Amino acid sequence: MSNFRIVGVAVTLLLAVTPSLAQSPTDTDGSQSARMKQEAQGKQQNKRACREEAKSAGIRGVELRNRVKVCQAEARLACEKKAAEARASGPARRELIDSCLKEL
Repeated sequence: MSNFRIVGVAVTLLLAVTPSLAQSPTDTDGSQSARMKQEAQGKQQNKRACREEAKSAGIRGVELRNRVKVCQAEARLACEKKAAEARASGPARRELIDSCLKEL
């Protein structure tokens, strides 16, 4: 019976601790949400530019959608290459890629 009590206590403790470990730390100044908004804006600008470029070439329909996706992927890849060349990592890498996407 002692083993069952130990297992029961261990499971209870595990269940009590797991939700607190799963919670992400709160961002008091909102910098994470601001960064996410900037990233979304950069993606939208890039998408618009790619769409306008394809439309000006006379592409329509499914081909337009495919061309926009390829254009966005190529832009992202170019920025990833710049970040790799700069040997950036962590938040600096993310910021470098975001600023690069806004420049395109």
